[in-house]
Amino acid sequence: MISFFPDPYPDELLYSVCARFADRVRYPGESSVVRQLFGTRNGAAVVDLPSRLGHLVATLPPGHSYTVDRLIDNHTLLPFYSPFCPPSRINQVREDMQTTNGSRIYGRLGILVSHTPLWLQFCPVCAEEDIRQFGESYWHRLHQVPGVKVCPVHTVFLAQSSVPFRHGRRCGQFICAQQGIAISSPSELDESNPSHQAFLRIAHDAAWLLDQRHLSLELENLPYCYLKLLRGCKLASSVGRIYVQPLNQAFNDFYQRDFLQQLMCELDVSSYNHWLLRLTRFCPDKVQSPLHHLLLIHFLGHTVASFVQFQKDFYASAQISTPPETTSSLASDTLETYRQQWLKLTATYPKTGLSFLRKNFGRIYIWLHKHDSQWLEAHLPQQRRHTVASPQRLARVDWSIRDSQLAAGVKELAVQMKNAPGRPIWLTKTAITRKLGQYTLIQKEIDKLPLTAQVLSEVVETQVEYAIRRLEWATECFRQEHIYPARWQLLSRASLKPHTVALPPVQQAVEVALKSLEP
Repeated sequence: MISFFPDPYPDELLYSVCARFADRVRYPGESSVVRQLFGTRNGAAVVDLPSRLGHLVATLPPGHSYTVDRLIDNHTLLPFYSPFCPPSRINQVREDMQTTNGSRIYGRLGILVSHTPLWLQFCPVCAEEDIRQFGESYWHRLHQVPGVKVCPVHTVFLAQSSVPFRHGRRCGQFICAQQGIAISSPSELDESNPSHQAFLRIAHDAAWLLDQRHLSLELENLPYCYLKLLRGCKLASSVGRIYVQPLNQAFNDFYQRDFLQQLMCELDVSSYNHWLLRLTRFCPDKVQSPLHHLLLIHFLGHTVASFVQFQKDFYASAQISTPPETTSSLASDTLETYRQQWLKLTATYPKTGLSFLRKNFGRIYIWLHKHDSQWLEAHLPQQRRHTVASPQRLARVDWSIRDSQLAAGVKELAVQMKNAPGRPIWLTKTAITRKLGQYTLIQKEIDKLPLTAQVLSEVVETQVEYAIRRLEWATECFRQEHIYPARWQLLSRASLKPHTVALPPVQQAVEVALKSLEP
């Protein structure tokens, strides 16, 4: 047990409190603080979602009022992720944060490391106000949220400190804000700039989410809410079919390209499975980044707060409520509730097939399939019939001619994609065949298409080739803008991740690119 521990400031990260503690006690070694507070020599100084909080609470001085839940809710980033993750999984994360299972947290929440900041961030105005009010600056929780680039209080851009978000080899080091920041003149937002407005919306919603407790967006119904709003924008049909190309175009028109690149949230328009489309599908086991949800919610004309209210109002007006949880004994009224809701759905959407109902109301379907399968089988919607070609018709296909045509098409399309203006598209087998409109045919009949297979093997790009092409594109952009970028700016614009940059050919290409841009 320790005899002293600083009281947290408003919106202060637990990491920051521990850093101020370390700065005052001056232990001789970096690992001493981790061992004292968290009970392990090998523990990490985690910025966003620390674990071993149970040991920390037990170590605090007598008479303190802190609990594990209070520390999590008020001084970590979990409230930002909680609404977009199933409650059962959030409960597991809370248990992981209390105990020693910190390595599981990121996987459970589906966190993309590419979305987290590279360095701890701060608002120059907030830092000056903190010094005047508290006598020292500290790390604000809101400023470290993925996607937050501005301070919503002072409407200025956040500045980067010299303290890495991930500490790497020095994983046990706590660095306080007083040591890690150099206060400079703030960079103000331009209210007429759409990207600056988008950054401000993200910051406001992130601040709102951090203040919520036990907020749930009812993930099993969330895709249907998105589809409802997309139908209002004429980007989806009445039966829930997404108009993919118009949606891609409208989304990229709404957000500027550089804005999405800075957030690492570009759309791979050559794919029918990019993150924006996945948000509209019922995938109960898949958790997506809150940043993705925020971008779609803003695109649909809502804030998170107004979207939560929209979700409540919509289901109240539709009288389609979430069924009760499964219990060990199936009461007759529970069974009847599920049956009536299924019948209401099939009557409300008579022209849709089973796949639509399973995707948007999967919880009801799964429960009935498990507990009342015979009744469900008798009340399934009538499936649409698909015309299947006869074996004789299939036998009349001249595969040699088809192979020659597809091979020529693949070669021509690959050249067009490679020379297309704008951000490079990765020439993969899937991207090429989907854009050609022959993905299923080539995938199923590749053994009958040797020329096509050979051309595909020649034109598809490896990870290294694609990385170097992105690097060349970014270099040319900076050259046309007459800008000599820093190394990190070049890597960021080319969207090169550390493990890719570490590859020798890419590393060499980076050095060549930087040298070519020297004034």
